[in-house]
Amino acid sequence: MTAERARHSRVRRFRSVVPILWASCLVACAPSVSTGAFRNAGMLETQLHRGVSTKADVQAMLGVPNGPGSWLLPALDPTPREIWYYEDMSVTGTTLRLQMIFVFFKGNVYDGYLSTSG
Repeated sequence: MTAERARHSRVRRFRSVVPILWASCLVACAPSVSTGAFRNAGMLETQLHRGVSTKADVQAMLGVPNGPGSWLLPALDPTPREIWYYEDMSVTGTTLRLQMIFVFFKGNVYDGYLSTSG
């Protein structure tokens, strides 16, 4: 009877370990997805000059934007500004990393940027 109990105990331990092993396999084999290398937003500070650099300069440095847009703050300036939007992301297992860069233009001239990542 003690041999029977020992066998049941081993079976119970094995059954409790199987879900942990299965979960470990799933996380270890999780695919990695990325939109490419993250852009270096710090380069905007040194290589682009507000009021001088052009849209062509920005595109040469950052590439084609993910999308355009515009904004208007009538209290500060009644002239609409154009925005170019850049987004990069990577997913590895359960970890998501996202970077967004908004580049502002006044006419055809670079007027600053906003960057966030996490």
